[in-house]
Amino acid sequence: MTTATKPPHLEDPRPNGRPGAATPLLPAAILCLVACGPGGEDATADRSGEAGAAGFPAGSTAGFTADEIASPAAPGSGQPFLAPAGGGVWMSWTEPSPGGHRVAVSRYDGHSWSSPATVAEGDGFFVNWADFPTVRSYGELLVVHWLQRGGQGTYDYGIRIAWSADRGATWSAPWTPHEDGTPTEHGFVSLFERDGEVWAAWLDGRAMTVR
Repeated sequence: MTTATKPPHLEDPRPNGRPGAATPLLPAAILCLVACGPGGEDATADRSGEAGAAGFPAGSTAGFTADEIASPAAPGSGQPFLAPAGGGVWMSWTEPSPGGHRVAVSRYDGHSWSSPATVAEGDGFFVNWADFPTVRSYGELLVVHWLQRGGQGTYDYGIRIAWSADRGATWSAPWTPHEDGTPTEHGFVSLFERDGEVWAAWLDGRAMTVR
């Protein structure tokens, strides 16, 4: 079951009491493929007769260049997610911490990364290669989600959402958008804007059989 709701208003943690029903929304995804030559092979060699990614001839850069940018994340980090931010980009990720894990964000302005800001830290995070934290930027407002284990089985985990109105300097207390209380899967979150409000859609497993 796909469920959608909006996080509460910044000044009022629960203005409407309970999230209302909404038509399931399926976010669109764009996949950009970049062709890389095999190791040790000259990428500029003439391969005019071969097909490449995205319809370009193999070996063609199509006018694009790529520069390696040092990551702001700590060693052992993973699950990066990038979101555009007015001429720059925000990145969220998960990294080990003394208490378990940390979810952090940083902004790249085209020249350098900002100092990483910790969104949440502790034990019990659900860390998974496929279902991972995301960040979204709406002007000065940042919204981040992550997953927290419930302790009653492999697929007992829930969603936590926090927001910052000062570009990551301070963060709200975590908020959980679902209230079913079942020890089941709640994940694969998509954050999006609708009519000037930030909404969240997620995969809700309250009807699944717990194993």
